[in-house]
Amino acid sequence: MFHTPLSAQQLYDECPLGALVRFSDGAVEPSQRHRRKHAAWRSSNGTGRLVRKAPPKQALPASFTLHVGNFGTDDVTVVKAYRVFAVTSPLSFAIVDKPRPGQVALLNDDLGMPSLIHLADTEADARSWLTAHPRDNVRLVPAEALVPRTFTYLQDPGHRWLIVSCGDLADAGLSPADFSSCSYGSGDTIALEEDCDMPSFLKRLGERGISYRLREQHTGAEAHVRRWAANPQSPAEPC
Repeated sequence: MFHTPLSAQQLYDECPLGALVRFSDGAVEPSQRHRRKHAAWRSSNGTGRLVRKAPPKQALPASFTLHVGNFGTDDVTVVKAYRVFAVTSPLSFAIVDKPRPGQVALLNDDLGMPSLIHLADTEADARSWLTAHPRDNVRLVPAEALVPRTFTYLQDPGHRWLIVSCGDLADAGLSPADFSSCSYGSGDTIALEEDCDMPSFLKRLGERGISYRLREQHTGAEAHVRRWAANPQSPAEPC
């Protein structure tokens, strides 16, 4: 079956946690009789489940982690194998399968970033798995929440805003009243200012295991959101 090839950056931006991912350097698989050649080929070709995304840090680019296999005996896993790819990787990637509606992900926050521990077919299966494999700080998240949401990150020469809807706020358990009057509103759309309001919203998404990506939009003139009304529901002072 054909799957659309993606760059490492595209995979990082578009692929949800829990998806099965194929990576390749385009080389033809050699015969397994040639063990060294086949081992070298496997280092750049294979499949794995996306379990973590890490944002850029200092001089390091953003990266993602694939769970590529388990090693052990019978039903006992001794070692789990992972591969980490930077978004600058020259390899080609493809999404082979995505989490299905109804499935439930078990997430653990690792250094403030959600990591997939297990993907279950139902909530009952997820709770049963957690009972058999007790862990601290694990959240159960519907598969739908793993699909990255795209938000416009609007920037003009003087400031920046995150453009969201009231529905997005509700999904995060928030409302316009939770944000300052430095943000602007027009109908169902809210422009969250970047200093206080935007970080609060993104933090809440992370706490709820809701994946997201930012689409930057630049304008050399004054942004149109400056002509919107100041957040009328804000009980707070400007930050």
